[in-house]
Amino acid sequence: MRIWRGALLSGILYALCFPKFSLGWCLGWLCLIPFFWAIRASRGKKEAFFSGFLCGWTAYLIILYWIPVTVRMGGGNIALAVVSWVFLPAILALFAGGFALLAWNLPRHWPPMVQGLCAAGFWVAVEWARSSPATLLGGFPWCTLGYVLVGSPWFLQLVEIGGVPLLGFLLVFAQWGTLAAIEKKSRRSTAGILAFCAAAGLFGGFRFYALSKKIIPTQPVVIAQGNIYQYDKWNEEKYQRILSVYRGLASQAIRSEASYLIYPESSYPELMDIDGQSAVSQISLERMLKDLGPFGSMRVIAGVVMADSKSLYNSALLIQGNHVLGFSHKKHLVPFGEYFPWAGALMPVLRFLHGGIENPPVLNAVGNFTPDQTHRPLSRGIGVTICYEAIFPEIFRNLRRQGASWLVNMTNDGWYLDTAAPYQHLMMNIPRAVENRLPLARAANTGISAVIDPLGRVTASSRLDEQILLEGRLMRLSEPCSPLWSRIQASFPWMCCAFTLLFLVMMIMRQ
Repeated sequence: MRIWRGALLSGILYALCFPKFSLGWCLGWLCLIPFFWAIRASRGKKEAFFSGFLCGWTAYLIILYWIPVTVRMGGGNIALAVVSWVFLPAILALFAGGFALLAWNLPRHWPPMVQGLCAAGFWVAVEWARSSPATLLGGFPWCTLGYVLVGSPWFLQLVEIGGVPLLGFLLVFAQWGTLAAIEKKSRRSTAGILAFCAAAGLFGGFRFYALSKKIIPTQPVVIAQGNIYQYDKWNEEKYQRILSVYRGLASQAIRSEASYLIYPESSYPELMDIDGQSAVSQISLERMLKDLGPFGSMRVIAGVVMADSKSLYNSALLIQGNHVLGFSHKKHLVPFGEYFPWAGALMPVLRFLHGGIENPPVLNAVGNFTPDQTHRPLSRGIGVTICYEAIFPEIFRNLRRQGASWLVNMTNDGWYLDTAAPYQHLMMNIPRAVENRLPLARAANTGISAVIDPLGRVTASSRLDEQILLEGRLMRLSEPCSPLWSRIQASFPWMCCAFTLLFLVMMIMRQ
């Protein structure tokens, strides 16, 4: 029972590291110690696995408390909301249980620093397994461990080398290694671990101050945060009001000095047609310019829904004057939001939870979008991602490799109301700017919109649930960073996976 209390305590402390609590700057270095103690004190594999499951389930029940709110907003009943809230954290908890199994098998006679490095490698590999687009439902890297250090500017700079997984690696190394050193009563090992972590922080601080001298302001941008209630967006009775809101923000933007006006995800409440030549139809473009414009000479990045004869796309459109300069479609769709996975298997469950109704209301909120097979910069060096894509760093790295010189994330977080989810979503945008050393502008329907510089500093931001034209300026580095860092970032989780696989083979052979 004492073992399970440790796992439960760690789950609570882990959740407190994230918004709205945001205590990761201090609890991040301590939150896993009770869990690691529980693993080391477990009397067998089953007990170790259960401690991991309990820790993970507790943490994500708290972090994802907004799931029932989203399901209810989408038309689901209370039963579906509760089942969804319990089910997803339970799936994520299985991965925490997998880590616990691996860590339980670590030989205790190994030096504490070696144990810490091994445990950290296991953690990164397991997080990659649940985060990678190649895994179940395209991965779900929401609030992984490394994000707890987003509020620590010096440590945040380390994501340039190994991405957010490197921060998680450092935290696990520090906590497992220190616990092992205390058990062995090894002051030398404890001092070595603390010195290593301090050196990592100092290196990050050196990068922070060295690069801050190379930051230069470039073009001004404005972000139109319309604050449109989620279920007004496609309501015909609210159509004119929505257009009036965005026309008013556009008229303010024209009077500013901004080079770009950025709208949130699917902000234009009309379908835009794509003709047979894979171009935006002139009729759709003229209707949009009439509805939202005029824009003068300003370049406009708009979130739109596009359709051709076969498919529906969640898209971004770049226009200037009467011309389309480029458009791109969303690649990584949200399961159960923009498409319905395993519909044949899950429909009977949905009908049961809704009392046998043939077509449960929640289905009306699930889109039928098609993912883009290629993800390229929008145009003129602008790398656009849409909503959920912000939590997948490989998408941003790919955009940078293809020539993006600044980044945009357009989103609609109106589903979440005033929960922690919009704050969590913004938090996970910040490392994307640092990983690629590029400025990032975020346009959110109900907030939180922001402009982020290449050091991860939020230079302009809105409040949640306010209608505002947010003005900001893109800050760039005077000298681009080496693309070598990007390649190392992508390789680091793979190296941890290869090490974990090797350990598994050794463990099987030993048994």
